[in-house]
Amino acid sequence: MVAYPTPTRAEITDIFEAVRQKADALVLTTETASGRYPYKALNAMHVAAKRMESKAQESAEIDPIAALSMPLDKPFQSVLRVAENIANSASIIANQQLAKAIVVFTQKGLMASLVSRNRPNAPILAFAPTAEAREKLTLVHGVRPFLLEFSDDPEHTIAEAFKVLVSRGWLESGDLVIIVADVLGGRSGAPDSEKRAVFDEVAEGSAEISSSRVRAALRKMSLKATDTVEFKLAHGDTGTISYEEFAEVASNAKQIVHTVQLRYCP
Repeated sequence: MVAYPTPTRAEITDIFEAVRQKADALVLTTETASGRYPYKALNAMHVAAKRMESKAQESAEIDPIAALSMPLDKPFQSVLRVAENIANSASIIANQQLAKAIVVFTQKGLMASLVSRNRPNAPILAFAPTAEAREKLTLVHGVRPFLLEFSDDPEHTIAEAFKVLVSRGWLESGDLVIIVADVLGGRSGAPDSEKRAVFDEVAEGSAEISSSRVRAALRKMSLKATDTVEFKLAHGDTGTISYEEFAEVASNAKQIVHTVQLRYCP
């Protein structure tokens, strides 16, 4: 649509394919930079994409299982299988229960991205503790990111999220909402032998590991540090840590409980 006000069949096909392959965003270049009909080009793309999305949602209502995202590539299956299953379940429940929204609490945006891959009908309202994570989510399909400081008490974090969403008009009292989050519960810490074995595996012969690898090491033990500690590890200047420091973090970490909750907005 650089020189003409109506799209060609090839242009509509390109938009169709982009939506079918679950692209997060579409970008116009020449049409809006130097074309004669920039607004008409943008509107044509918007209308075509929305129609395709409507057809895809109809297919999801007929067979919600078949509409789920394709399996992850093999190198990532062992790491992300649980997270993907949680995201799939949340999407199916949201569609079947006609939820007003899916509220996701995510440290770096992974869980929100996995939910988005399923293209649920409800909007995905993602809360992240850092501006960097929030900005990354602005281009993810169907996601509206918000910045929120996470508390070590998950109930307090959820309550604060509801206040933000109500104040901004996204939710009203009584709305059914699907909440996706990692809650700390179950056992605390791990045996010294397990901590030593995991540290040695991650360190690969070194006496120290980088702070960025601490989260990966904890995950191997199905543990998660508090959000305060994780924020310091991800954004602080801790550099590398010794086994003694790692053992202290692991001792205070708790078992991860992945949750999908149905709640009504207070």
